[in-house]
Amino acid sequence: MMEVAGRRTIDRRVGRLSGTEDVLPEENARRSAVISRLVGLARTYGYEEVEVPILENAELQLRKSGEQLRRSMYFLRHVGESEGVSEIALRPEVTASVARLFTSELQSRPLPVRLAYVGKTFRHDSPQRGRLREFTQFGVELIGLDGPEADAEVIALAHQMVEDLGIRSYALTIGNIGTIMECLNSRPLQEITKIQILEGLENLGRDETPQVASTNLKIKLGQAGVDFSPITDEEKSQINSVAAIEASGRSKELQTVVSSVVRAVYGDGRVSMPDADFQATKWIEKIKTKEEKEHINTVIDFIGGLAQIRGKPAEVFSEGESLMKSFGLSIAPIERLRQLSQYLEMYGIDWSKARIDFGFGRGLAYYSGMIFEIHDESGSLGPTQRQL
Repeated sequence: MMEVAGRRTIDRRVGRLSGTEDVLPEENARRSAVISRLVGLARTYGYEEVEVPILENAELQLRKSGEQLRRSMYFLRHVGESEGVSEIALRPEVTASVARLFTSELQSRPLPVRLAYVGKTFRHDSPQRGRLREFTQFGVELIGLDGPEADAEVIALAHQMVEDLGIRSYALTIGNIGTIMECLNSRPLQEITKIQILEGLENLGRDETPQVASTNLKIKLGQAGVDFSPITDEEKSQINSVAAIEASGRSKELQTVVSSVVRAVYGDGRVSMPDADFQATKWIEKIKTKEEKEHINTVIDFIGGLAQIRGKPAEVFSEGESLMKSFGLSIAPIERLRQLSQYLEMYGIDWSKARIDFGFGRGLAYYSGMIFEIHDESGSLGPTQRQL
């Protein structure tokens, strides 16, 4: 109990929010030492530190984020400002903010530009050991240098950081999302469908067979609302009719024809022209959606095969090339991974702790080429959280 201004009041203690933590002096000192070592090592590679706001325009974060990240973001209403910004967000990651910083402040600098950052990020995930809603992220951005040598530099830096911190039980997984994008871009799929497929890859287990991998991915996509059931012969005939008219550049004619059919089906006078046009649009969209199903099934079969190809460089590239060719796709992403592995050899990567994984994917829309992760193999972060 406390006495305030002559009255006795109850001291109602307000607890810490779930998913956040208080850092005591000893732990804070350890963290500061780790951050200092990471920043120092980044400097030896030529990276300069920058700091960006925790609060950002929500639109910036939403432009290239998948639905999974969107659902975990913290949004706030922007009140009393005249900047034309209606919604702001606590940053869920830092890359988008650094890209904005470069575009607005650093474009006049000679390329490449190497930037490093450390700061708080926020995601409304389920709190668990090793994964909090508020956490500190360290990262680097290499801007203006493309090619496998740039990919190798960033991976080598991350690899050296893990080793320098004394972490010995870890696994480095390297992939190229270009392999999957080659297949996605070869099919007439909507952008939202592509993002849903990529998001499905993030939690796709490493199954024993392509069939099991494909089935699990279909289940995840079904939960996301993607309809990939096979089309019937009648539907295929409708699709071919739509495709034939569209191929001739007569989309307006297609709308007119279907509108006429709508009026004929419902009877003269019972359906007005606007209503018939609206219903026609819905029918056309439905036909196109059915067409997409067949392509989704092809993509999933391809991913099911990719998910089985992983291992040391000497073990995977010929198998990856064969799969790409069997689907009529370019092997350029495979070749880039091969060149990347050669550069990593020069950096002294320990392949007993690293592997190439063709089925490795990411849902954020700004990923277009090399991707990698480093996982804790000691179990110290708990059974569900392994990513470093």
